[in-house]
Amino acid sequence: MGFDQKNRNDANAVGSNRDSLWQGKPGDQAQNVANRPGLSSFWGSGDRDAASAAGANQSKNEYSTSASASSNFAGDLFAGFVESIKRMASGGNPDPQTPVEAPKVDPQVKAANDEKAKIRRANEQRDQRDQRRSVRGMDLRADPQMKQKISTEMIQSEYVKDADLKDLPKKDPTSKVGNMGTKDEKIEYLKTLTQQDSSDPAKEANKDYCGPTTMIAAAMYLDGPKGLSPLLNKMQNDVKKWKDPEEQAKYTIKMKEIQEKINSNELTNGDVDTMKSLLYGTMHAKQELDPKLTEKQQMATGVHEKIMREYLVESGMLERMKKEKMSIRNIDNDGDGEVNHYFMRIGNESAGLNPIIYDPYARKNGQTIDGNSPESDQVQDYHGLPYHDLGFEEVPQASTPRKK
Repeated sequence: MGFDQKNRNDANAVGSNRDSLWQGKPGDQAQNVANRPGLSSFWGSGDRDAASAAGANQSKNEYSTSASASSNFAGDLFAGFVESIKRMASGGNPDPQTPVEAPKVDPQVKAANDEKAKIRRANEQRDQRDQRRSVRGMDLRADPQMKQKISTEMIQSEYVKDADLKDLPKKDPTSKVGNMGTKDEKIEYLKTLTQQDSSDPAKEANKDYCGPTTMIAAAMYLDGPKGLSPLLNKMQNDVKKWKDPEEQAKYTIKMKEIQEKINSNELTNGDVDTMKSLLYGTMHAKQELDPKLTEKQQMATGVHEKIMREYLVESGMLERMKKEKMSIRNIDNDGDGEVNHYFMRIGNESAGLNPIIYDPYARKNGQTIDGNSPESDQVQDYHGLPYHDLGFEEVPQASTPRKK
């Protein structure tokens, strides 16, 4: 989901064949640039190993899948038995050409059933909320590790499971994102902006897009679609330093197309998906050759904090985000002891308001959590985890020391 500081299965293989993209760098290796993790997700040169689903949910998912399969088999067997009895009673097989009329439904009955279902869902949500609050209300000051464990499990419980990502509603890639002139319009857009590709939510590369997607969300919260322009300028300046002219041309053309769409207020959902891939590719290309990072950090498939911070500073976003009380944070959201996932925080308690949380990984009830809504208790989950703040304020606690 974000920068994973552990070894990835393909890190050594990719690192040993890496090509230098930057002007003035030695280019002894001739590995095609598209095979690097920074670009393969966009140009489709191969699958990469992605972060696994949370370990706490893995065995439960396997059991659920097995139980579901057994249930389906039993249901099919029973349905076949019932159908045999029907055929025997009718003296033979029913005519497959005979149309079957759908049962008529009384509109009043349907309306009453719909209302009952609505009430049932509301009661279920209330019970879940009460259960979460009772857990969060436990006095865990003497046991910070348990507090972190509970916060992690709470956050994970709100995510769409990997097996269900394919069932996410797909956005029309040609649909325009709109002007987003007010903060309310921007929040409404962020509710549906995930790191998952709009037309292919289950794509493996999505796992590494939390950093770029959070940065895009911050830019669009600042200025709507026009907020992407400073990022595009920074990206184009970096791409100009690449040694491979073919890759330079591909990225430059795509970035210019997006900028033209922004200028004419024609930006679409598909363009935003392309922007995620382009931003990831340019940031990761820079990460792979950063001399201040270890080879392990260079080749991790997520985006390192150092690169994220550099893009925020050089695009001019950092100062503007400070004025708007916004920050991007890197947290350990899977309980493995290492920060690995980016999210955005808007607002602070000093202003008398609870902050809004934006989490890019697909969530069951949308990507934003309003600190003043009935679901505001979920904001506490993000405050209950160690985090790194990307240059906004001091880090009160970090699960892993920063790398110098």
